[in-house]
Amino acid sequence: MDSLSRQLPPLQAMLAFEAAARYGSFTAAAAELNVSQPAISRRVRALEDALGIALFIREHRSVTLTAEGEVYFKAIGLAFNNILETGRAISQTKISDRVTIYANYGLASYWLLPRLVKFQTDNPDVDIVLKTVSKERPLSTRKPEISIRFGSGQWDDGDSQLLFRETAFPLCSPGYLEGKPAINSVEDLKQHKLLQIQTHNHPWLSWTNFFKSFDITYIGNNGPAYNNYTLAIQAALAGQGMIIGWEQIADDFINRGWLVRPIKEQISTDSGYYIVTNSEVRSSANLEKVVTWLYSLRTK
Repeated sequence: MDSLSRQLPPLQAMLAFEAAARYGSFTAAAAELNVSQPAISRRVRALEDALGIALFIREHRSVTLTAEGEVYFKAIGLAFNNILETGRAISQTKISDRVTIYANYGLASYWLLPRLVKFQTDNPDVDIVLKTVSKERPLSTRKPEISIRFGSGQWDDGDSQLLFRETAFPLCSPGYLEGKPAINSVEDLKQHKLLQIQTHNHPWLSWTNFFKSFDITYIGNNGPAYNNYTLAIQAALAGQGMIIGWEQIADDFINRGWLVRPIKEQISTDSGYYIVTNSEVRSSANLEKVVTWLYSLRTK
């Protein structure tokens, strides 16, 4: 059996015929397809020769379909529309099963991204988009989305599962401690540059609340301020001062020896990071796979 390429007329000829039949004009078809009017005429003639029938009655300024042309025009229209709709359906299926993960920049950069690389290597069929946000946005009710949020777990746009609780402690670079006053207690931290994070939406632990949990009053501002945690981390790595570090997020810096804990004291709060998903899109197999994977990371 011959291949379709041998049996079917050239695609350009069929497209020229379809446009000419739709407009009733070779000139209009030429404008749509961005070719010359003689090119349309030649392609239609080639199609007629291939089929062995006349498709148009050619008049002075227009063309009219023959009876056979009407039949062929309807058949081509159905075929082209079927190809278009099938392509759109396939494309939409791919897009609709793409999982979008929203997280703040610090968590995305220091905790999620290194782990996500391995997940995508192990699951190449799962299409994931990672987006960083400075403030929370409502989850879509139509698309598979996950938001990793910091707070109490109470949100009305999705189902929440605890990822990990907030555990915080002071951190600094080893070089920062050289030639500085010794740190033997939480009180001693007040003698050092304490890097501040100042944002409009600041649910995370501040130095004031850190000291308060040890019944120590702190009202000063002993160090520079940054508008996001990522900048503050970079400043700490550069030896500019002390930062509040979070378990999980800062683990890699500690394991590499880039940041150290000058004292063992830490605090845990009722807040934490939660996986939030919309229950209306739980039919997505990819979403379930990503949520299961994220939940498995709670103790890793």
